[in-house]
Amino acid sequence: MAGQRTYDIPLGRLFSVAPGLPTADMARTVEHYQRLGFTFTVPGGTGPGGEPPAAAGFAIGRRDGVELHFAVKPDHDPARTAAWVYVAVEDADALSAELDAAGAGQGRGPRDTDYGMRELAHIDPDGNMLLFGSPLREDDPGARAAEPPAGPDRGAAPGPRAAEFAAALNRGDEAGVRELLAADPGLATSLINSRTPLHVFADAPGHRPNPAGVVSALAAAGADLDAHATGMRHHETALHWAASNDDTGLIDALLDAGADIEHPGSSISGGPPADSALGYAQYRALRRLYERGAAMNLSRAAALGLLPLVAELATAAPPPDGEALAAALWNACRAGQLEAARYLAGRGADVSWRAPWSGETPLDAARASRRRAVAAWLAESGAASGAD
Repeated sequence: MAGQRTYDIPLGRLFSVAPGLPTADMARTVEHYQRLGFTFTVPGGTGPGGEPPAAAGFAIGRRDGVELHFAVKPDHDPARTAAWVYVAVEDADALSAELDAAGAGQGRGPRDTDYGMRELAHIDPDGNMLLFGSPLREDDPGARAAEPPAGPDRGAAPGPRAAEFAAALNRGDEAGVRELLAADPGLATSLINSRTPLHVFADAPGHRPNPAGVVSALAAAGADLDAHATGMRHHETALHWAASNDDTGLIDALLDAGADIEHPGSSISGGPPADSALGYAQYRALRRLYERGAAMNLSRAAALGLLPLVAELATAAPPPDGEALAAALWNACRAGQLEAARYLAGRGADVSWRAPWSGETPLDAARASRRRAVAAWLAESGAASGAD
């Protein structure tokens, strides 16, 4: 896109650590860490009737590559906590500014250490301490607070507005996104760390707040709803990413705004978002795409247990070949769709077929996804495992 601005923003991206931390009040912990940019899930998903993270006894907070595992300990005394976690970040000063802007700062800034690190200390309501550290530059340490220079490899110097915009997207802060776009509509068509704003918002783990409002604000400011991911082997759109994260709220928001439900580019097959949902076993997303009009092939229909459609596709002219039948049965077994699997086996699908992408048979797929009834039927039918 001509004139498109790109930003390389050191937002304090976090890397690979998953400690377990105690909390006396999960609702308080969830609220506090959401202001630090974390999103929360409960293992197994909340689902219909499931408990939200704030009411759970155990919940996982995620930001970028970091997981923090929180468990309720009713007798926990924050005044006696000795837990601390060291988290490597890209830039401690940039992260400090982000937390201050979100109202999560604690009145202390980063400091230089005698072991070559720039560190920001943060103490949560349960007395757990997080130390965010980035290496000191070889030049004047005070230069860390300055904006990085523009250049062909770094892109435009971000300035505070672009950094605030990226942080607002990560928080699902609709009001903040709208305010920043009103001041600078060009942010909607920029690239932030090689991603479009829609990809920033749709990125894993997904399920950010206010999807309809954020997407409509970006679309109104000129964001391309079907823009491809950049710098990757695939060409996935934000809708592909929403499908890969089982994020039905974002799927609806993108489709309501006009995203192409059949846009190609999936990392699974090069196909539409439905292939991403199927390939990553995101069945709520697959069903929502079906409800919104996505085309169904035999494997997608089998994974959703749509028996009349499975029968229609399996008996179409020309009929599906053996590979298509077997792949559909494999997907039905992984999704726990026993009746669809039985129907396809009756049509001649190979119950011991090995998926070319993993080497797993339908029995392996059913066991891995804990589909006990399907696994029992396959075993009774003489199906083989890939380990056999």
